Amino acid sequence: MTAPPPEGRPVVIAHRGGNDLAALDRAKAIGVDLAELDVWLHGGDLEVRHLKTMGPIPLLWDRWRLVPGWTPRLQFEQVLESARRDIRLMIDLKSKTLALSEALIAVLARQLPGAPYTVTARNWPLLAPFEEVAEASIIPSAATRSELAELLPSLGERYQTLSLHRGLVTAELMSELTGRGVATYVWPINSQAWLERVLAAGVSGVNTDDLELAAAVVARRPGAAGAPPPQR
Repeated sequence: MTAPPPEGRPVVIAHRGGNDLAALDRAKAIGVDLAELDVWLHGGDLEVRHLKTMGPIPLLWDRWRLVPGWTPRLQFEQVLESARRDIRLMIDLKSKTLALSEALIAVLARQLPGAPYTVTARNWPLLAPFEEVAEASIIPSAATRSELAELLPSLGERYQTLSLHRGLVTAELMSELTGRGVATYVWPINSQAWLERVLAAGVSGVNTDDLELAAAVVARRPGAAGAPPPQR
C-alpha cells in the first residue's frame, strides 16, 4: 500500500518536518503531502529526533553536532497531538528493535484510530509488522547502491513505493521503476537545481528540508493558487 498521489506531481514531503512542532505547523500551512519525523524507542519512550544517543554518555550527536542529552526531548505523542488528522505523517523508524514498530502501532491505534500514516526505514525488517495494519503505507528506504540492489527484486511486488537518496537517481532507474508501477520519493532535495534534476529524471516525490522550496512546489500544482495557467 502507498499514499495516494496528489493532483499533479510531485508528492512533497517535509524532511524532518515532524521533528519540531513549529516546523510541523508550517508544513501543515503549506499543504505538503507528508511530514517526515524520526522516531526512536529509548528507555521505553518514543522520542522524536534525528540525533543519536551515546550510550551511557549524556550527549546526543549527529556527525559534527553535539547536544546535551539531559535537555527535554520531543515525544511522539506530542507530535500526534499537534498533527491530529490535519497532515499525514511519514515515520522514519530509527531504532533497531521490533519493539519500536510494535510500540508505534499501539500508540497510533490508540491516539489516532483509523488515521492513515506512512512508515519508512533503512532497517527493512522493522516494516514487517505494519503489513498487517490497514492504516499503514510502507516505504523502504535505500541510501547506498548495495541497499538499492538488495531491494530491487521486491520493488513492484512487495513494495510499491521507494524512498531513495538523490545520489542514486538516474533516468534509467526511474524508467525501470515506473515500468514496475513503483513510485520513488527522493531525499534530500534542498535546492532548485536538485529539484529540477530529479524531476527531469522522473521521480514521483521530493523530500526537502527547505519549507520555502516545498511551498513553491505545492503552489505550482494544477489548480493551486499561483499555479501557471494551463497551456492552450
